[in-house]
Amino acid sequence: LLRQRCQAALLAIFENRSEARAAAALAGLVGRCSAKEVVVQAAIRFRAVDLALVCSEDIADNEPNPALFTKSTPAALHTCDAFVSHSWHDDADAKWAALQTWRRNFVSTQGREP
Repeated sequence: LLRQRCQAALLAIFENRSEARAAAALAGLVGRCSAKEVVVQAAIRFRAVDLALVCSEDIADNEPNPALFTKSTPAALHTCDAFVSHSWHDDADAKWAALQTWRRNFVSTQGREP
């Protein structure tokens, strides 16, 4: 029990430091704003998409589709289950298969859709 508490405390420290570094890096990229302002803006703008709403056609090509924004909803930071980043140059079928494998595993272990 003590070991688990120590691990949890250390993990929290490292996560907080990591977030601070990431915010500072973004602040540098964004321009004249503080790391704190970057986090505030991220919290205001953060959105998530239920993977069950995504279909293979959504990731099939690299053409911008503003309608996909309607599948997203405002979300609080730290509440989404995963952040998915991908290249539009990757094989669409392989991406879709990987997403669906991850989704099935998530549902199996968590008992809900991601």
